[in-house]
Amino acid sequence: MSHAKNALDKDLMFQKIMPSSKDRNVCSEEESEEDAAGGSLRARIFAQSEASMSAMSGIHVINLMEEVVMQHLDDTIEKFNCCRCDQCRSDIIAITLNELPPKYVVGDPKHAKELAKQVSTKEVLSALVRAVIKVRSHPRH
Repeated sequence: MSHAKNALDKDLMFQKIMPSSKDRNVCSEEESEEDAAGGSLRARIFAQSEASMSAMSGIHVINLMEEVVMQHLDDTIEKFNCCRCDQCRSDIIAITLNELPPKYVVGDPKHAKELAKQVSTKEVLSALVRAVIKVRSHPRH
């Protein structure tokens, strides 16, 4: 009997994780109660997260690579005479950051520029130039 219970629990867990796997048009009273309980749990978890985030108001997770990319973005775009619209800028940033390994630190965002000095710019500039050339060749606007 316990084996059947475990199998049922696994099925239920899979349905919760993969909501598209079950038919959403059929909803029993049991499922409604479970969804309500899940919503209550979700609300408590987010409340705890928000409380801990407000306690750490000056501390954030910062990707130093993103900071370095942003510092050199405008100069690189200008050097390669690329479009400066928001779409092209966003595409360049996304392409560049996808090529680079992230370098996360925890600290005050006010000190991000100082922390970014620890990152070698050679790799960042190389990826940034490739991204600018790619976007300049095929802009999405």
